Amino acid sequence: MRVISELEFAEILLRTAHISEKDVQVYIDRLRRRLDESHGITFDMFCNFDKFLNNLNDFSIVIKLYTVAGHAISRDQFQRAVKACMGYNLDEHLLDTVFKLFDTDGDGCLSHEEFIVVMQHRVQRGFGGKRTGWEGFKACVRKQVRTQG
Repeated sequence: MRVISELEFAEILLRTAHISEKDVQVYIDRLRRRLDESHGITFDMFCNFDKFLNNLNDFSIVIKLYTVAGHAISRDQFQRAVKACMGYNLDEHLLDTVFKLFDTDGDGCLSHEEFIVVMQHRVQRGFGGKRTGWEGFKACVRKQVRTQG
């Protein structure tokens, strides 16, 4: 079974995030301090999380609503939102790793700023950030008009 460490997983996630190298190191150090023991992240776990990130828009709305209401999102709420958006649950160990990595204030919850802001930049910078829906359609038409005209 192919496995990467939790720290390698974090490095992959943060590699293209719109944060400084210094901040990347802060995230990595936080995860290193909070990890009790390493179980690793399997390829399937990583693929499921990557699919989730590539469909982050609906999930982002849920977290934004919690943040506007003055609440952060708990692990259970996070998992329920993933299930509603994707039709599957994330692996509990992977979810634990994500919370240990992104929960900056250590309250056991994630806010919009702690997770979505960082991950949206990652998606926009080449990890499945293709436009869909009306925006995607308009971009496709513009591209075709330019190449045909």
